[in-house]
Amino acid sequence: MQEFKTLIQNMTSAAQEVIKTYYRTGFDVDHKGDDSPVTIADREVEKRLREIIETNRPDDGFLGEEHGTKPSQNGLMWVVDPIDGTKSFVAGRPSFTTLIALWEGDIPLLGAVYQPITNELWLGTRDDVTTLNGNAVSVSKKSNPHKLRIGSTIPSLLYDQPELLHALRDTSDFFVWSGDGYFCGMMACGGLDVIIEKDMKTYDYAAHPAIITGAGGYVCDWNGKPMTLESEGHILCTSNETIRDHVLEIIDTHK
Repeated sequence: MQEFKTLIQNMTSAAQEVIKTYYRTGFDVDHKGDDSPVTIADREVEKRLREIIETNRPDDGFLGEEHGTKPSQNGLMWVVDPIDGTKSFVAGRPSFTTLIALWEGDIPLLGAVYQPITNELWLGTRDDVTTLNGNAVSVSKKSNPHKLRIGSTIPSLLYDQPELLHALRDTSDFFVWSGDGYFCGMMACGGLDVIIEKDMKTYDYAAHPAIITGAGGYVCDWNGKPMTLESEGHILCTSNETIRDHVLEIIDTHK
């Protein structure tokens, strides 16, 4: 696993180099589209990370948004998603959060959440959670399901299922729906007990399971089954069965 952690550090250094180059140009973070410096930077980050993987781990597979899929020859699949900074801010700055994950088949082995501007890296594996420049992503093990801190980034929870949103808010002490950078920051400081996502793309969420499971958390999909790369949506929550069942009951009631 140390080999993979070293590779992650090399990948994050490359991501930081690319992002800081574009960040210094003073671009308008509200400018979207294919010609946006933000979009171009995202693509360049993914390209650089793919090059590093192909150089160091030529038999590993790769799944990314901009550069498609490379089949795995050994069952290992890297998942990379540079999240643009157009609407995600950390301390008033564009976030450029990058998610990096390594899966073996349907088993998440390693996950990383990286913020190139502030150089914060949260790295976890199924076996342990390490801290580099920030706290490891973790979930609490609360016994009272009505004292939860719940977070989600998915707009459909707000727009498509308002009853579900209200039910989740009613059952928790704290509910946050926010952009990617802030949300990842909340995860990284252990500020959330339950993380709920729905209808995310594989490369959007693949880094989280390894980090959460490494922290002792329980990962299941939208229907309560073990999450895999094929899951359409998922829930990340504590290993406490009472809390998991409580949240699943709310979701099932408001589907």
